[in-house]
Amino acid sequence: RPGVFLRVACVWTAITWIAVPIGTTYGGTLGFALGYASHVVIGNVVIAEVLRRMLPEARFWRRVRTPLLAASVTAVVGHFVLTPFSANPLWFSMAVGAALVLYACIVWIFDRQALLRAMSIVPYEPVAVADAPAELARAVS
Repeated sequence: RPGVFLRVACVWTAITWIAVPIGTTYGGTLGFALGYASHVVIGNVVIAEVLRRMLPEARFWRRVRTPLLAASVTAVVGHFVLTPFSANPLWFSMAVGAALVLYACIVWIFDRQALLRAMSIVPYEPVAVADAPAELARAVS
């Protein structure tokens, strides 16, 4: 239903136009960032509710519960534990890798099937080392 999402997009725009000037006036740069991000949070909650009403069989909250938990835990651990290790590019890369592993482990523990479904989307075709020159030749020709 394009009309529903057109109305949601118009509300998103109105929220941004209202929240950004108010946030910038009262909070400076941080207020600008919070005002600009407000439409994302409010808009996604509205879209989740619209989807719940339009597609009750989709079970939206059941699907986002585990990723939301994993993202929250990863954000807290990243802020309090990994931030001191992000002083240079090497340590920052390692901290990002550790955060990704933590996120994947939490999703694996709480909703293994969701992680397997997400990984099934990524195509993977292993190539044996001995076959690599032949595969390269086929790809080039």
